[in-house]
Amino acid sequence: MHSLPTLSPLEAIDAWPQSHPLVALYSGIGSHDHSRWSLLANPSQVSVIDGDVKASLATILDPSRPQPRPAVPELATTAPFGPGWLIAISYEAATALEPAVQPRPESAKSPAAIVARISRGWIHDGQTGSWVPFGENPPALPAPARHARPGFEIGPITTATGHEQFVRTVERAKTYIRDGDVYQVNLSHPLRSHFRGSSRGLFTALASTARPWHGAYLEWTEGDRADMHALASVSPELFLEFDPHTRIVRARPMKGTRNSGEAHPTELDHSEKDRAELNMIIDLMRNDIGKSCVLGSVRVEHPRTIETHTDSTGRGLLQATGTVSGILRHDRSPLELLWNALPPGSITGAPKIRAMQIIRELEAHPRGFYCGCIGYIGNDGRMALNVAIRTATLTDTTIEYPVGAGIVADSDPESEWNETMAKAWPIIRVSESHPHARSSDHAPDPKKATP
Repeated sequence: MHSLPTLSPLEAIDAWPQSHPLVALYSGIGSHDHSRWSLLANPSQVSVIDGDVKASLATILDPSRPQPRPAVPELATTAPFGPGWLIAISYEAATALEPAVQPRPESAKSPAAIVARISRGWIHDGQTGSWVPFGENPPALPAPARHARPGFEIGPITTATGHEQFVRTVERAKTYIRDGDVYQVNLSHPLRSHFRGSSRGLFTALASTARPWHGAYLEWTEGDRADMHALASVSPELFLEFDPHTRIVRARPMKGTRNSGEAHPTELDHSEKDRAELNMIIDLMRNDIGKSCVLGSVRVEHPRTIETHTDSTGRGLLQATGTVSGILRHDRSPLELLWNALPPGSITGAPKIRAMQIIRELEAHPRGFYCGCIGYIGNDGRMALNVAIRTATLTDTTIEYPVGAGIVADSDPESEWNETMAKAWPIIRVSESHPHARSSDHAPDPKKATP
């Protein structure tokens, strides 16, 4: 066992032995308070869950009964990770928790959740650059790779929905808004391509580009041939976090997006449309976490912050974010908090149940893990989960990267399409810059591709 303080988390992922399973959480801006810690672990077991995710997870993990947390070096006393589970819950599994939302028949073909047990691994502190182990006999950190990042290839990127169909769907959503069914509804469409090579290499390429605050990587096998599948999430958005010592719950929903290269932060800050969108979702999240929190403890810590989520050159997005917090009741568990809040409000709409029904009607394809959540639940009940946006689902031969936008009464359908494509910038940048990619003529304008 050895520590390599100069090894970055992405370098460690690139060098991680291919024969060893890997799950990871990644913070791309280590100096930021909301993007400090990363985790790498060799999972002892990875479970693929089908069907009732609530009942299945209750039998696998129960954070309401905290287990002893093994001691870690003094350097890591403030680290938010340790032995526990990395989990991913699909959007369809989350909507199935609401009886009023009709399940999609085709969603039964995909996993409802992935749960990876992590008993030992490594924590990286982005502020100090230091690594510390947790658990008994953690695997040795790999030496820096002597070769290039593991290779992969991406074919031409196409839209499964198409530009014209998405625009029509936005118009239909606005009809529901005018009729008073809903105030806001989030609509998405999947981008797809052929894929071949290393899913780890794809994740590190995406993560080094997007520098996500709440990135995550999970891999698992399915079927008799043990086909490899992976999630590569470079999400900037925190869904839920819970500290079992203070019992503080926190959510940081996002609503309002601008291209960082085309707009100044004041433009987004002064947009009344975007401000109203975020206010609606903040109220929704107050209600969702309030179901599990002490009466009177739920408050808006920050009503609106304009954040920059870009690559090292400044290319990327400006995002408006609110922060809501509360105190979890002592007769409520972190899992009960999760069930009461799923799916995330920022990717459904308001009112939430009606928005979910409209999404079910208007979207032609299941979302899968996109717009679900991915993250960590510890033995001690600690929880940190992202909203699974900017998230690619990979098989041995395919990649899917959905994108979406929030629709309100004064939404312009063409502008909403452009916003979805702005959110595709990490995968487009990787497809353009990767030496084996063949998508540079297609990725910047998928509406010209054949759906």
